[in-house]
Amino acid sequence: MLNFQCSNKSSCDEKAVSFNSAPIIFSSSNTGFLKKFPETTFVKNIYMTDTARAVYNPAQKDTAIFIETVQETNGAYSLLEVIVAPGGGVGKHYHKAYTETFTCLEGELQVQVGKQVLTLKPGDAPVTAGKDVLHRFFNTSDKLCRFSVLISPGSRGFEESVQIAYGLARDGRTNKEGTPSKIGHLGILLALSESKLPGWQGLIERVLLWIGKRADKKGVTDQLRKEYVKI
Repeated sequence: MLNFQCSNKSSCDEKAVSFNSAPIIFSSSNTGFLKKFPETTFVKNIYMTDTARAVYNPAQKDTAIFIETVQETNGAYSLLEVIVAPGGGVGKHYHKAYTETFTCLEGELQVQVGKQVLTLKPGDAPVTAGKDVLHRFFNTSDKLCRFSVLISPGSRGFEESVQIAYGLARDGRTNKEGTPSKIGHLGILLALSESKLPGWQGLIERVLLWIGKRADKKGVTDQLRKEYVKI
């Protein structure tokens, strides 16, 4: 069950709600969020979420819930549910090692695959970004969006990178877009997630991976795992 902590014992308002010791999407940094988004099926589902398997990223404005890990599926896939606030999302990237399949569960989800931008709603067919295909997801609506993403085959590196990236964001160790403040951390995340950057950014990516490898040799990756990888 999700554990809400309230500074006001008599009620939990938008200024008091926290999640895993960090603000959930409707937090004090989003004044009036609960008033703007009254209790819906999504909000009710929040109460049923296992907090031990959920992480929040205040920069990307999303919460990731680990439904099944690569270990639990014997390597077949990693399955997450992601809850995105209005204006949230990630930038363009691609993967060489696995595909990503997006299924909208609530609200509206925009998914760009290649040059095509699709708007998914509950009941729509899933959309898959294949290996080496540029993609991103985002929420342009004024409502919350909840979707599942299936990583196939499963990737422990991806699972670790999500937990580390979200942890760094929660601890204020990233910029407002969620990019780690330390270049070494960014290089490590790129390596773990096996994420590739498009176009000219690919040149920078090589440098970042080299810096990340140097940081890894100094034990930085192990330290980040110790701090943030709990699932």
